[in-house]
Amino acid sequence: MSSANTFVHNVVKVLRKVNQIKWVSFKLFFTGHSLGGWLAEVTIFTTKHLKTEEDFFLRCNNDNDCYHPHRVFFESPVFKDMLSEMRYRFDVRLDGSSIEIKHLDITSYLTAPNRINTCNAQLGTVYHIFPDLSDMGWWERNTALYNLASHSLDKIVKAFGHVRGQVYKDEQGKLKVQLVVDWPISAGI
Repeated sequence: MSSANTFVHNVVKVLRKVNQIKWVSFKLFFTGHSLGGWLAEVTIFTTKHLKTEEDFFLRCNNDNDCYHPHRVFFESPVFKDMLSEMRYRFDVRLDGSSIEIKHLDITSYLTAPNRINTCNAQLGTVYHIFPDLSDMGWWERNTALYNLASHSLDKIVKAFGHVRGQVYKDEQGKLKVQLVVDWPISAGI
């Protein structure tokens, strides 16, 4: 986590320098699959709400010190509780919190519910995508192999078209994606 956050803050410093010199503005996007999605989640929090001073991360109190990144992830375990703990540690106020993790710019694409994407509550805008799982046999559908098959990045990539990442359509012409209101959370192993 520390390395990912340090790297991203160094990228932001470079983007700011380019902006000052060339008057070019950049948008910063993070993306990741599984653990990479989780790291993207942590870095979006720190980039938006923290700044670096020497070797320390401190709370940003000035919008000019912060950077607003966007995040798109696939099949991430999401750790809402961990982000809440980070918010608690960095947002010390007597009159309530000024950091709202529910307002982070997060878009999530999840396949069928599995042990990875149901281990915690999801944040941001969540889409259920429908990759082709027809090649799964009885054994894969009814054992722990289901988690591996439904979590597969290869299957996720095949659900998206090659033109600007559009999701493929089904036989009726509807996109193979649905906006999710409430994603399930597993109760334990």
